[in-house]
Amino acid sequence: MGNDIAKDFIADLIEVIEVINVDKNIIVEAILLKMKDFEDAIQVSAAKNNKIRIIVTRNKQDFHDIALEVYTPEELVSMFS
Repeated sequence: MGNDIAKDFIADLIEVIEVINVDKNIIVEAILLKMKDFEDAIQVSAAKNNKIRIIVTRNKQDFHDIALEVYTPEELVSMFS
């Protein structure tokens, strides 16, 4: 049942967001960022390569000095409330 709920949620979500590709160039740039968390570095690299200005994360402390705006989900929601 949980799997069906997750699939339904993702199906609804992709109607309102765009999923971007991660390619070799993004991975190479992520390596060069030398961030503590490699997955975070991939997000930063992908964002910069796709002209995305904002990252939403529950872990803001790992996203310092990246030249992007960083918000928690709660902060982002409060901006539109």
